Parts: sequence; structure tokens; C-alpha cells
Amino acid sequence: MTASKKCYNEEECSAVIRGEKLPHALASPTTGLCIIRGIRYHPGLATELYSQGKEYPEFTRALNARSIMSGTIPDMNEPHEFPYCIWHPDIASETAYRELAQRYPQMRYHVDMPDQGGMYEGFYAELGSVNLYVCHHEL
Repeated sequence: MTASKKCYNEEECSAVIRGEKLPHALASPTTGLCIIRGIRYHPGLATELYSQGKEYPEFTRALNARSIMSGTIPDMNEPHEFPYCIWHPDIASETAYRELAQRYPQMRYHVDMPDQGGMYEGFYAELGSVNLYVCHHEL
């Protein structure tokens, strides 16, 4: 890996946070955090990173989370592809969360989290939700 792929660049990090462009230094830990923030807040940003999922699984998770929050349920097969937080900065529709829970039963716990706010009352009961204390304790 070249030095340019490892070095932090403030201008590039600011640009990705604003959703403008993907930086060159993908391997920099600080840059990686900026990329994840940009992906989560700007739908469509950095989708080319899907092809680098094995090398940068954190980007694949962020891209999949962004897709879910935007109402599109991505195809996910490998453990590194499943996101943890699927409700920040946006909450998906009840339809999207319902489809996610049906396609990926292992994501039901994650679907519970946005529902803790009471937005989808009936859906919460259908899920057979985990204990409220556990969910809120984690938050």
C-alpha cells in the first residue's frame, strides 16, 4: 500500500464528511471514521467501496446501514456485511424494517432499536421484542 493511501488529509476528510468526494487515504483510521460519517449522512456516497468489502468491512456495514435507512434492503451474506446501527441519522420506514426482519431474522434485535421510540407500535409487538431494559441499557 502506498503512503498516499495511509496518510490523513484534512481537506479530503472535510470533503467526505460534507458528502462531496471520497478521499484517497482509505487505510488511515481517522480518514476511515470520516468516510463512515459521510456514508451515513449522504446517501449514494462512496458506493464504489462495496467492491472493497473484504479489505474494508466497516465501509460495507456503513453502506448497508445507509441503504436500509433509505428504504432499500441490501443483499447481505457475510457477517461483516451486517450493520449494527440502522436508525441513525435516519429512521427507515416501517415497511423497510419489516422487510429487513423477514429477510434477515438475525437483524430483529437491530430492528427493535428504532422501534423503541414507539413509532411503529404494532410492529414492535409483532417482533416479540427483547426486553426494553436490555435495549435501553445498551443505548
